[in-house]
Amino acid sequence: MHRVLIIEDNREEAEALRRCIERYGQLNAEQFDVTVMRSAVDYVAEGGAWSIVFMDIDLPGINGMEAAELLRTYDPVTHIIFVTNLAQYAVHGYEVDALGFIVKPVSYNSFRIPMDKAMRAVRQRVPSLLIKTQDGIRLVPQTDVVWVEISGHYLSWHIAGEKDPLNERGSLAQAAEKLAGGSMVSISKSVMANATHIQAIVRDTLVMTDGARLAISRSKKREVMAQIAALLGDVR
Repeated sequence: MHRVLIIEDNREEAEALRRCIERYGQLNAEQFDVTVMRSAVDYVAEGGAWSIVFMDIDLPGINGMEAAELLRTYDPVTHIIFVTNLAQYAVHGYEVDALGFIVKPVSYNSFRIPMDKAMRAVRQRVPSLLIKTQDGIRLVPQTDVVWVEISGHYLSWHIAGEKDPLNERGSLAQAAEKLAGGSMVSISKSVMANATHIQAIVRDTLVMTDGARLAISRSKKREVMAQIAALLGDVR
């Protein structure tokens, strides 16, 4: 299921886009969960993780280009397609890495080509993780998570290439749900480690690519080693 957002203040144009998405799904055996917002202000306030965003440019308050620029400050991966009658803005779309433009009025023929491009990009994209910190929302590729630790009611996400962890209110169970299907291994009651970021295993300790040394719970060692072996090959 692909989450798609339409930001359009004109109800008829929004409905035309929704019909195009439904038709595309029927013709290509794809499922879409479509949400419509009337303003970029609503979008900025709500946040959220989307596969594709169809963004009108001529919006009241914050226009679509401004909203896209704001989005790119914390989310480099969501695919944006501008929908507009303001063709002169096309060159600015490259500044926010937009996939393309659809000129109003929307028709299926004008919709199909940029949608094909967006779906190719979606299929190739590494799954991302939405982390809500006190400083705002961050979208991080799951493969960049080195390890995560729970302390009290807060998760500390240790991300490759970042000096300080990202702190988010939550539980380790919620972290496990976000990371389901990936390469994370629960090594104790408070820590999960990304098997692909293990640099070495020294007795009961994992040495991670960020230099952290993580203790494996004695009661979980057999299970942990089996999971790591299944993900990376025999490490005994």
